[in-house]
Amino acid sequence: GSNGKNIYSYYVVSTHDTACEKTALEAFNKFADGFYTATKNVDLFVSGAVAESGIHATGLALDLRFWTGGNNYYALGDPKYADDFDWICDNAYKYGFTVNSECEGNFCLRYVGVPHAYYMHKHDLSLEDYLKQVCKETLAFTTDGGDKYEVYYVHATGDMVSVPIYSADAEYEISGDNAEGLIVTVKMN
Repeated sequence: GSNGKNIYSYYVVSTHDTACEKTALEAFNKFADGFYTATKNVDLFVSGAVAESGIHATGLALDLRFWTGGNNYYALGDPKYADDFDWICDNAYKYGFTVNSECEGNFCLRYVGVPHAYYMHKHDLSLEDYLKQVCKETLAFTTDGGDKYEVYYVHATGDMVSVPIYSADAEYEISGDNAEGLIVTVKMN
C-alpha cells in the first residue's frame, strides 16, 4: 500500500524513518512468526520505532496497530481484533517484550529480553516496578521452559566497577539501568 512497505512476510512497516536495535528486531521477527501461526493475521503494522526522545530512541520499542490497507487502521479495543490483542498481551513476554497499551491507541512493545519480560509478566510488574525490585533484592527464578536465572543489581561508583559473577561457566549479560548501576542477568543452567 501507499502508507507502508513490506519488509517481512507477516507485518508492514510505516514509511517513516524506522530503526530498531538488531536483537529487538530479531525477537520481533520471531514474535511476528508466532503471532501469524496463532492468528493467521498478516495485518500487523509497525507504526513507530524511532523518536527523538523516550523509549523509542533506544531502538528497543515498537508501536503496533492493525492495518488493512489504505488509511484503514484498527487500534486498541476494536472488537474485530480482540482475540489478536489478547494473543499479543498473553505472549509478548515469550519473545522478550513488555506490552504498554497506553501508547496513543497503539500497542507499544518494548524489548527487555526474555528473562526480564518473563519475570515481569508472571509477577504483573511494570518495567519501573521490576527495576525497583531488582535494585532491592536478587531475583532467582525458573522459566516455564526450565531455564534458571539470577538477576541482581550492582551499584556503580566511579569509573571502574567490579561485577561479581558467581558461576564461572554461566552465561551472563550486563546492562545499565540508565541511572546509577548495572543489572546482571545470569543464566544458571
